[in-house]
Formats: sequence, C-alpha cells, structure tokens
Amino acid sequence: MSEELTLAKMVVVDPNRPIRLPEKFVEILGKKNAVFVLSKANNEARLIPTDSTEVVKVSIKINKLSQKFLKELGTVIVRNKIDFLYTTGLCRKGKICFYEGYIDKSHLSSNIETFKKEIEEIEGVLSVDISTVS
Repeated sequence: MSEELTLAKMVVVDPNRPIRLPEKFVEILGKKNAVFVLSKANNEARLIPTDSTEVVKVSIKINKLSQKFLKELGTVIVRNKIDFLYTTGLCRKGKICFYEGYIDKSHLSSNIETFKKEIEEIEGVLSVDISTVS
C-alpha cells in the first residue's frame, strides 16, 4: 500500500451526467452504499460509506449553543448508542443554531422516536426533525 493519505479525481458536476467513482475509490471504500453529503456552509461534499441503503438525518434547532447543550446531547447519544456517520453545526447571527447528523439506519440500536424525545427535552432545543434519506 502506498503512503498516500488522499485520492483525488476531477469530475464534471452536471445534473444530466452521473458522477462515476474510479475503480480504486470503490475498492478502498469497500462498501456498495454511501451517503453523499453537501455542506451548504462551505460547499464541501463528502461521500461516506454505509452498510445500509438508508441513513437517518437528525436536524436540531437550538436557541443558543452552550456547553450544557453539548454535554446533554452527548449524554443522550451515548445512552442510545448512536454512532453518527457525519455531524455538522452552524450558528447564525441571531444566536439560533443548527446541529445535524447522519446515522446508518442498520446501526440503530435504539428506537429513533425515543431518541428524538430525549433530544427535545434538552434545554434550549427549539425543534427536532428526523427523516430518512434513501
């Protein structure tokens, strides 16, 4: 194996042409399924391999980001044995913050509605939206 840390390939971004991964990329990913996440904040795209054909997206709206919120969210995540594939957060000028994460559906060991309810009970959480991406 070479000492390369990354692989790169130029692609054409066109809605009428699919982006095809080079054979070496597919070999290294080692899985047939992946979630493709685009960050609107910095236009960064990530391709994250998954075991299932579906992921669960968790979107949390917070009135103010605080250490207490992060600690309580961490406790809920650990208690429910949630393993996120990807997480991100953004705070806007008016102090409203957003936190999002993606979970491989086949790795969910707890009830997603219970997980949602526990997040909603955290002080400062304005709303929680959970959807499936397939």
